[in-house]
Amino acid sequence: MCPGWRLLPVLDDPPAEAGRRAERLPVDEWSIGGDAVAVTYRLVDLTPAEIEAAKPPVPVTVTNFQARAALLAAGLFDQVNDALLALPANSTARQAWEYANELTRNGTLVNSMAETLGLASAQLNDLFRQAAMIEA
Repeated sequence: MCPGWRLLPVLDDPPAEAGRRAERLPVDEWSIGGDAVAVTYRLVDLTPAEIEAAKPPVPVTVTNFQARAALLAAGLFDQVNDALLALPANSTARQAWEYANELTRNGTLVNSMAETLGLASAQLNDLFRQAAMIEA
């Protein structure tokens, strides 16, 4: 160490913003002040893959109540309910809608309704994630 020189503390406080990640800039772009050296960052948008990876896993099942509540919140309940109640009372799909304790993400009823509504797989996954967070 040279006489009269002193080590400066390094301040490393990456910024945070929803939908973006902090990317550290090279050392030669850090800010050197009289009392400290500040690490500098740039915010970059998350890629679609990073956004998807940050989401919680898709639940395999949700309760019938959770499914109905999520559909209500998404403004889809009436469409689903009307379509299923239009089926014969002895159809498996209608019986499942009215009496199943749980609905399965990869089940026939769920996927046929998603197709009827024009929901993409990612939209259905998000609907299941939302449903799983609902408590009675």
